[in-house]
Amino acid sequence: MNHISQRVFARLPFARCVPRWGHAQDAPARRSGLRTGRTPACPPIAVWLVAIAVLLLASAPRAATAENCRLSYAEAFQNLSLHSFRGLSPAAIKQTIDDLFGPREDLCGEAGYSFFLRELGTATAAALRKKGTDQDVALLVTREIMSRSPRMVRFRPGVDPAAGLNQLRSNLGVLGGEVGLTPAGRALLDALAALPPPVSVPQPSPGEDEAIPIVVPQVPLPAWAIVSLYEIRDHAGRNEVAAITVKVNRILDWLGRISATQHVTAPTAIKPPGAK
Repeated sequence: MNHISQRVFARLPFARCVPRWGHAQDAPARRSGLRTGRTPACPPIAVWLVAIAVLLLASAPRAATAENCRLSYAEAFQNLSLHSFRGLSPAAIKQTIDDLFGPREDLCGEAGYSFFLRELGTATAAALRKKGTDQDVALLVTREIMSRSPRMVRFRPGVDPAAGLNQLRSNLGVLGGEVGLTPAGRALLDALAALPPPVSVPQPSPGEDEAIPIVVPQVPLPAWAIVSLYEIRDHAGRNEVAAITVKVNRILDWLGRISATQHVTAPTAIKPPGAK
């Protein structure tokens, strides 16, 4: 499981639960609607399907995960605006940024990296305009964010990997001259100057896509898919990953064909792969 799927799994509702069809000694509690212990019961079967599908997509060995980092960055920067760092120690600030951004991204698409640089520039500019202790705290925050720059980026052919970073340094240098740099502000710009650009890796070959399309169907799940959901629940209780993978992929294949037709004509019942 790669670092993306590990982070996805940790957020899923069944990451720390026990199945409702668990041990025999829990049967009276299940019949009465009570739960034993402090471990939460697992979510309904629909959530299981979504969660398993996300895991399969996240752990698939394909270039589609490259652009997922943009979504991660967007969520992190949005949550960042809701936090107050005033009065926190440097260690507490680092821990908070760790919690918001997670591990450093290994691979991003060019658009995701550009988004990161843009948001980093916005946060740094706001920090340089602050005064006194507020500025010191804000600069610590932005310096921690700076270390979350991705290691590798899928740049288009001919794009200089250092171009975006150089432009950011230039823009912040001009701003620093306008507002006046404190020692902490100058130290931040020095750290930014020492930040190496990401390693450039080739773009995906034609036909590959950096985004994972997810379309909500406008028709109900067919009967065979509903049956598969209950079977998936049983397979999950026995840790039968191969069987889960086959049945989830069948449902996802059906969703893909439905999504390809629902915007053109009213979709009709489509049999699962391999059905007579």
